[in-house]
Amino acid sequence: MYIDFRTTKPLRSEDNFLATIQSVVIAEIYDKHFWWLKEEFGNTKRPSPQRVRWHRDQWPQLLRKFMRGLYSARSIHLAKLLIEYLKAENDNPKGSFFCGLRNFHTVWEDMLAKTLAGAEPFWNTKLPKPHYITTTGVAYEASGMRTDIVLRHTDRLIVVDAKYYAGTSTQNSPGIPDIIKQIAYKTAVQSVEAETKVDTCFIFPKRTDEQSAFARVEFRSSSGSPDPIFPHVDCYYLDIFDIMRKYVCSSKMLLPVKAPETSES
Repeated sequence: MYIDFRTTKPLRSEDNFLATIQSVVIAEIYDKHFWWLKEEFGNTKRPSPQRVRWHRDQWPQLLRKFMRGLYSARSIHLAKLLIEYLKAENDNPKGSFFCGLRNFHTVWEDMLAKTLAGAEPFWNTKLPKPHYITTTGVAYEASGMRTDIVLRHTDRLIVVDAKYYAGTSTQNSPGIPDIIKQIAYKTAVQSVEAETKVDTCFIFPKRTDEQSAFARVEFRSSSGSPDPIFPHVDCYYLDIFDIMRKYVCSSKMLLPVKAPETSES
C-alpha cells in the first residue's frame, strides 16, 4: 500500500495530455485514411480534436515526460504508440503516404468479396457447428467453420476459397488440408440449402497474359478413375489487375462459372 499519491486522476479529458494528443491523432487518421479504414472505424464519428497548447514538435518529448506518471499498462502502451506515430509523421514529407503489407492474402480475399457479384454475408453463422459430446450426453460447442466467400450465382451457390497462390503446379497450389476443408464447406452449405446446387472452388490471381493452369482438383482411385465419393473443387484464375481496378471503382463482375464437365478416366 502506498500512503502518498504519486499521480492525480484528471476529472476532464481536456486536463489529460495523453487524451488530448490521442484525440488529435485519431482525428488526423480519420481525415487521411477513413477511405480504407472505414470498417475499422465502424459507426465511430470523427472526434473533435482538442486544442494543444504546445507546438507539435514538443509532443513526443512531453509524452515521454508524461509516461513517468503512468502506471496503467494500457496507458503506457498508448503513449508509446502515439510517440511512434508522431515520429513517423515527422519523418515523412507532407502529403506522402506509403503502406506495406506482410501478407497480401487478406487483400486478395477482400477484393474478391467486394468485386464478385452475388456475395452473401453471414453464411458462417448459418453453418452447423461441431460439438463434443460427453459420455453423459452433454454437448460442448467447438469453433465453427469460416468460409471466405459464398456466392449466389443464378442456379447455384459457390463456396469460394480465395488463394493468393501461383497455382501453376502442385508445389505452389493448395494442399490436402485446404482441399478437404472446401469439401467440408460444400457439405455444410448443402445442409442449409438442400435443394440448391452447391459448388466449391479456389480462385487464384493471374497476370493479364497468363493462362490458367488447372481446371479443377479431383480425387482419383488407384486405377486412375475419378472417385465418385469426393466432389471436385473447381479452379478459377482471375486477372489481378482487373480485380484491382474493379475494387477501386466499386464495380462488380460475375464469376465465369464453368459448364459441367465429364472427367476423363
